[in-house]
Amino acid sequence: MSIDQKRGQLIKQAFEKSGFKVRDMSLEGDSYRLILETLKGNEGESMEIYKKKSSDLIVFSSNVYLKNQHYEKYRHLDDDTREKFDNKLEELLATHNVIHEITEDEKGFGVSINVAIDHNTLNTDVLKDCYNRVNNSTVSIFNFLMDFSYDKIKL
Repeated sequence: MSIDQKRGQLIKQAFEKSGFKVRDMSLEGDSYRLILETLKGNEGESMEIYKKKSSDLIVFSSNVYLKNQHYEKYRHLDDDTREKFDNKLEELLATHNVIHEITEDEKGFGVSINVAIDHNTLNTDVLKDCYNRVNNSTVSIFNFLMDFSYDKIKL
C-alpha cells in the first residue's frame, strides 16, 4: 500500500469515527476516492474526497443540481434576471472561500463546489476545515436554489 493510499485510509477512518458511512470508490488514476454519505442518510447527498496519482492535491468536492420544474424556472429567465441570479450565486460562493464551477445542459443546472489542499498540509484541523467549507457552501447553495425555485427571493 502506497503512502497516499495509507493517507486515504486514515481519512476514511477519521470520518467513520465521526459517524459517516464512507465508501471507497477509487477510479483509474486515483490514489484514493472516498464517498462520504451524509449523516442524515439522504439519497444523493454526499461529498467526495480524492487524490489523483498525478497530483499533490487532495480535493473535497460536492455538487448541487436544479432539475425538473426547478430548472425550468431558471431556464426561462431573461438575460438581465439571469445575470442577477448568477451574481447572487457568485456572492454566496465567495463567502465560503471555495472553488466552484457552474454548469448547465438540457437536463439541468449544477454547481460543483471544491476545496483543494496540498497533501503535505493535511492534519485533523485542515480536514475539518475543508469538510466544513464544502458542506456549508453546499447547504447554502441548496437553500438559495430552493428559495429561488419557490419565489422566496426576488432578483
